[in-house]
Amino acid sequence: MNTTKLTSKKEELTNNFFHVSIPVEGMTCASCVSRVEKAASKAVGVNSASVNLATERADLTLSSASDLSNAISAIQESGYQVATTEQDFNIEGMTCASCVARVEKAIRKTAGVIDVSVNLATEKAHVKIASGAVSTNQLIQSIQDAGYNASIVRNDITQSDEALKEKKLFKERLYLALSALFTLPLVLPMFFEPFGIMSMLPGWAQLLLATPVQFFFGARFYKAGYHAVKAKSGNMDLLVSLGTSAAFGLSLYHLLTIGWGMAAHDAGLYFESSASVITLVL
Repeated sequence: MNTTKLTSKKEELTNNFFHVSIPVEGMTCASCVSRVEKAASKAVGVNSASVNLATERADLTLSSASDLSNAISAIQESGYQVATTEQDFNIEGMTCASCVARVEKAIRKTAGVIDVSVNLATEKAHVKIASGAVSTNQLIQSIQDAGYNASIVRNDITQSDEALKEKKLFKERLYLALSALFTLPLVLPMFFEPFGIMSMLPGWAQLLLATPVQFFFGARFYKAGYHAVKAKSGNMDLLVSLGTSAAFGLSLYHLLTIGWGMAAHDAGLYFESSASVITLVL
């Protein structure tokens, strides 16, 4: 990892072009400047390139942020090096492959990023950037704009970090157990119906059991779904929140219009469906 401290320059987006400044190592004369400018200008997606020998930086105008890798490859092929830095980020809120793709896309759209890899299992993003071209705060902001929380991974994993992970895991397991506890009374009576035993709970009891599952234990689906809509995209959380809300809403409508004491087989209640989906996905 290159730890050279360089002044960061925020990328600008003007007239649909990305402007970014990157450090170039190995230049010694005007001929080097000319060679770097020529190589960078020929790269795909590079609209203009201006190199300063004194500051050892190349100012590039790109068609898209992802074109930076093309410019860097061209500069390296011409015999010069671009200083790079690698940084890891903790990502909170990812639940599926769609979330991973959204985070990667958000980071790649940030000018100065060379490469990015997001791991759903570890909830981390590994980002390679041109040194001084983009700040960590800008990267965190890009991730937050996509609807997720992010923080820098410290090299020294402290005991408190492990404690936080254990606390989070305990909370998730507790929510799952409690959600299952509320859901079982809604689902178990269905197994006896084939034998002619109608033991479904009254509608009001089903509502009491399904409500905390829907809006407390399942709150994270609404939150993540909202961020997906805000980002003009879709994900599993949005599907879960929409599907279960439809089942819960229809059941509540039937309950209010037909009668509080009616059971599921009489009134067309689907509280067990919405609760089951949320519990299984948790």
